[in-house]
Amino acid sequence: MRVFQFLAAILFAMVAALASASGSLALEASATTTLNVRAGPGTGFGVVDSLDPGEVVQVGECADNGWCYIYQSGPNGWVSSRYLAPVTGGGGGSGGGSGGGSGSAGNPDCKLKVTIDGSGRPGLALTCGDVTIATPAPTPPAAEKACFYTGPNYTGAEFCTGLGTINSFNATFRNRISSVRLYGGAKAKLCRLPNLAGYCQEIPSDRPVLGAAINDRAASVIVFTGTAPTPTPPPTSNRVCFYTGTNYTGASFCRGPGVVNVLNATFRNRISSVRVFGAARARLCRLPNLAGLCRDITGNRPVLSATINDRAASLRVYVGAPPPPPPPPPPTARACFYTGANYTGARFCRGPGTTTVLGTTFRNRISSVRLFGGARARLCRLPNLAGLCRDVTTNRTLLGAAINDRAASLKVYVGATPPPGPPVTVSTGLILLPRGGRANLDNGAIGSAGADIWYRSPNPALRNLVPVNGARFSLGSGTARGYAGCRVAAYSSGALSLWTMPVGTYVCVRTNAGRISQFRVNGYAGNKVKLGYTTWAP
Repeated sequence: MRVFQFLAAILFAMVAALASASGSLALEASATTTLNVRAGPGTGFGVVDSLDPGEVVQVGECADNGWCYIYQSGPNGWVSSRYLAPVTGGGGGSGGGSGGGSGSAGNPDCKLKVTIDGSGRPGLALTCGDVTIATPAPTPPAAEKACFYTGPNYTGAEFCTGLGTINSFNATFRNRISSVRLYGGAKAKLCRLPNLAGYCQEIPSDRPVLGAAINDRAASVIVFTGTAPTPTPPPTSNRVCFYTGTNYTGASFCRGPGVVNVLNATFRNRISSVRVFGAARARLCRLPNLAGLCRDITGNRPVLSATINDRAASLRVYVGAPPPPPPPPPPTARACFYTGANYTGARFCRGPGTTTVLGTTFRNRISSVRLFGGARARLCRLPNLAGLCRDVTTNRTLLGAAINDRAASLKVYVGATPPPGPPVTVSTGLILLPRGGRANLDNGAIGSAGADIWYRSPNPALRNLVPVNGARFSLGSGTARGYAGCRVAAYSSGALSLWTMPVGTYVCVRTNAGRISQFRVNGYAGNKVKLGYTTWAP
């Protein structure tokens, strides 16, 4: 694409040659209609803005097809020159139109004008009376710079920069650069990671489309002339450098002896290789504050082992013998809870008291418990110590299946086991059960789906309630035992005769969903039995 640059300097030269008064010139034109501003030179490119009729813009360059690149207060872009006109008016400070400034007393009619020829190319002209001298603006020597575009063929969003380094692109250009145009002998090196790290590719000439290895993948750049600058050599003192990529690539940082209790988001769970210098060594740990599983690194590691690769959350750099692990928890009455078996994973400790709702890190994730100073713990499936609970009275490297990864609240206590918390009602109500009908005590529905009770009565003389689908009954003394009594009752799968259960009899049920329930025989209505029931969470 041939590009015609507009420069105010040639106008000054023209004015001086004709002994006119000198003045500054802005290369302006105005829209003759509502005009779309596009991302590239043609209607096939997206619209980025629009101009109102008469809106004044600066014309920068024009393509052979008559489309011109304009600068304005809004997004810059390309417009068709068919709908541009030189600015007609303005005093000595404006360029374009007839307002180019008056000449000397001997040339009172001399004016500067911005013109657009029949090919759509902007130009400059000096008119004195009936004589017009047209002078195309030459292309000046290009400054050493590089321009970067988010679209191919130098389209889309654009920015240009001179010699130097951009350590991190902003959100508009990071991982979005697709083409590069160079000026004045400049070259560019694009890198996938900030701070010129990771994979880099040198761009020695214009690239209408970048190669797949770096297209839409660049995060930093250096613009230079001659030979690409040599990266800063690594340190030689007692230091350790950590990299997010294997073979010492990717984002990196180095540090001397000391502790990083919590790695930042760039490096947490992302360190893959380690390079040591001098007599330094490193300890990488899976959890903050050097907790959890740790590994000592005593030499260069182009790839860390699977146990710590991309899994480190804290680290220590040291010289000499490995430091001792962190001290164990104090021997006061406390309980420590871990998300992994064998006291691994995330952990927290607390003294006597209640946590009514565990945070997201630990809710339904506790797998092992360690006790200190005579403390005990109760873990419950529901908030507020509700639902099924289990007491932990000694260290547990792995909790039982009933509560492992299922605790939502807990209590730490010393001494006797506290009474259970209040039960949580799942369903309660009245059931009118016909002969031959079935009922689901988990939701009170009548029907075969999920049923727990079957009213079996093949004739008026035989009236039995039968547990079905794995449900079980406990008649006991027939009195109301509530959740606490039914929870410890002895159950069987045998049928119960209604002839032996007068109105007012209570029966405990272990439903086929594993919940505790109790129903009462309230009476009869024809061939139906009336039951009142309550079902609790386990």
